[in-house]
Amino acid sequence: MLQGVWLRTLRADRLLTNVAVAISAIVLALLVVRAATTADMSWDTTAYHKPFSARLVGMCDKACFTMDALMESRYASFPAAAEFVKGVMWRVTGNPEAPNFLALFSLIALVAYLQVSWRVPWYWSTVAFLAIPLVQAHATSEYVDLSPNVAIAIACLVLLKLQLEPESWAWGSLLTFGAATIYAANAKLVLLPVSGILCAVLGVMFLFREHRRGGMFRRAALIGSGWLVVL
Repeated sequence: MLQGVWLRTLRADRLLTNVAVAISAIVLALLVVRAATTADMSWDTTAYHKPFSARLVGMCDKACFTMDALMESRYASFPAAAEFVKGVMWRVTGNPEAPNFLALFSLIALVAYLQVSWRVPWYWSTVAFLAIPLVQAHATSEYVDLSPNVAIAIACLVLLKLQLEPESWAWGSLLTFGAATIYAANAKLVLLPVSGILCAVLGVMFLFREHRRGGMFRRAALIGSGWLVVL
């Protein structure tokens, strides 16, 4: 009897997994098609995301598209890493819809990170993220919110993994954290202090780690301070 229950549970689990895989693959394929074929005509994109991208990569100068004083000040002062990446994608491919893929690629990167580092099946995380309406809406648009927020999420997950698994302290994790926080800070203004706080948290974690390992607090403080300065 117990064996029969176990077999039925196993079959149901496999069926559910197969359904999740199929749904995730179909939805991702549809998102790729939409990103490649649909022009984002939202106000943010036409007012400044697209002009910023074009100007940053030399596709359009001031004479090509005139922005008002407010937009010019934002162009001169706001972090623009996301617009720059989108501009490169646009210029390299020659496709004005290519920038739509930055948000979609960032979502796929988060799914891949969870699969590799946390052993979360990609199909479950895909279904979970795309169940959030705002994530699904931004995944094929030129809005710059999704990719830096994904970067912050990955940075937080790296910190959590370092805390839960001390053996995971390695250059790979530190480089992933550094790339994520650097991109987030240079892509969205409100994430600049968030990135700084996360770097400070990493520095404190490193100090305590070095102190526990060797009891040489001065050495740990020196190395940790140097790390914070670099970041």
